[in-house]
Amino acid sequence: MEAWELFKRQRNRKGKVLSRAKRVFFRKRIEELTIQEPWSPYKWAKKRNTGGKTLSIPVLRNNSGETATSLKEKATFLREHAFSRPLEADLSDILNYSYPRPLETEDRLSTEEVLAACLRTKPDKAPGPDGIPNRVVHLLARNRIALLERLFQACWDLFYHPRAFHGTITVFIPKEGKKDYSNPSSYRPIALLNTLGKALESIVATRLKDISEKNDLLPESQFGARPNRSTETALYLLKERILAIRALGKIPSLLALDVQKAFDNVSHRRLIHNLRKRRVPNSIIGWIYSFLSDRSTSIRLQDFESSIEEVDLGIPQGSPISPILYLFYNADLLEESEDISLSITPTGFVDDISLLTYSNSTKRNVQNLEKAYRKCLNWARTHGSRFNPEKSELIHFMGRRKKAYKASITLEGKKIEPSKSIRLLGAYLDQGLSYKAHLDALNTKIPSLLSALRSITSST
Repeated sequence: MEAWELFKRQRNRKGKVLSRAKRVFFRKRIEELTIQEPWSPYKWAKKRNTGGKTLSIPVLRNNSGETATSLKEKATFLREHAFSRPLEADLSDILNYSYPRPLETEDRLSTEEVLAACLRTKPDKAPGPDGIPNRVVHLLARNRIALLERLFQACWDLFYHPRAFHGTITVFIPKEGKKDYSNPSSYRPIALLNTLGKALESIVATRLKDISEKNDLLPESQFGARPNRSTETALYLLKERILAIRALGKIPSLLALDVQKAFDNVSHRRLIHNLRKRRVPNSIIGWIYSFLSDRSTSIRLQDFESSIEEVDLGIPQGSPISPILYLFYNADLLEESEDISLSITPTGFVDDISLLTYSNSTKRNVQNLEKAYRKCLNWARTHGSRFNPEKSELIHFMGRRKKAYKASITLEGKKIEPSKSIRLLGAYLDQGLSYKAHLDALNTKIPSLLSALRSITSST
């Protein structure tokens, strides 16, 4: 009996010690993050309150109806979905192509370039196969920058991305708002890259961005992954165009397109071709060719990691250079779909593409958009890409013309009815360009947002 009482006292004491330690840690962590990263505690609390679906993946089912229950089977399903090419790119136009003279770039990497690239990563991001935390690279960059300069300069001089940096670990993140998480397409593959390799990729990405901006290598209608071309800028310009069209007494219509597995289906030969014809310096193209070659990855799900297999297509989501590479990949899409005779104005934000047109009727607008879409299909054929008509959206910005005929559009045999509002670049736009649709969407989220705020502001 005496031993039992002693056990209960020690058990209660243990609970109090743990509770006190957790409280002290939580308060200290909240204080640190509030100063350094004020939104981090809120994001964590929001994820916890909304259920997240990040801890485990349910039983998966592929298109053949087969199911995957073990982690090994799930990894196989996810790999097959992420790294299988639905179409081969038509590269016949590349043969005997006459390329323009490439631009030049500096031979030397500056200390500032190397330091900025090394410190650009967040210190506690998950490392790749090398297991080196970003914090280690931060310390090395601040105290032994000359070591990194010599390594990266040698890679730059040789147009070489070391083979040790080519391996990745692929994890799968659930896409928000999906109804069926048993479908492998409901997960986004993210590549965890080697830490030093990621710093080198960041250096080349910054060089490529600077050159493309200074020499106007990319279309003006392309936003995202470029300086001073944020979502806010894209939405503002789009809204101003729509208002200007309506001021002329015309009806504007917008078609938002969805590119399936955009980064995963990039054809390496087509990408190199696009870079060369846009006069990207040979040194950068040589390094990118090395970066794309002999890539491999394993699949990690919880505590399971699959065997390493080669990946001969796509560009890794999670790499600093992938967004700017994709801008060069789909630059032709924006240029070819722009058509004054059809009053078509495209807008691109990395892999999000929308086509805006106008006329006196929605019927004429739909005809224009269908003709423009055929040009988009030609781009898809030559780039090994595919659009998803089922995820495409159409909206007519009618304003007060409620009695006007609201025409639907047919894309690849799929009929798409016009929507009253659509989600574009994180914002909701309705037919009248009012804030009502966006506010309605926010109102549905407010209860969970308030719950998240209460969880980090209540007394501990």
